[in-house]
Amino acid sequence: MGFLIGFASLSAYFALLLLLDVTSMQTDPRFLLHGIVRGLDGLVASPIIQIIFCGYILGLFKERYGAAVAVSVVGLLFALSQGAQDTRPILDTASFRMAMGHFLIMALLAVMRLVHSNLYWGTGVLSG
Repeated sequence: MGFLIGFASLSAYFALLLLLDVTSMQTDPRFLLHGIVRGLDGLVASPIIQIIFCGYILGLFKERYGAAVAVSVVGLLFALSQGAQDTRPILDTASFRMAMGHFLIMALLAVMRLVHSNLYWGTGVLSG
């Protein structure tokens, strides 16, 4: 179910981008193959990210410090881990926005983990 929600929301965003003429589709088969490979990469990475961040780290901090602190720490650690891959300066506006997006995404997934008591919903949304 989570996968369907994630897939539907990303499809809606993509359709909106096309309708607003913000982006255009590449018709070159090499770009299509690259996109498919990147999409499948997300299917493999999503469960691993969920197990590490929303499984182990969230559980560890929730036991010791409570749910609010655990969700905040997981979001912050995920944002920092994704920001380590960014080559732009840390105080750059785009870097800051991306870090905030990563924080909010992981905080949402952590809350979903606490509410549903499993990793399936978050993994589905993340891989969708």
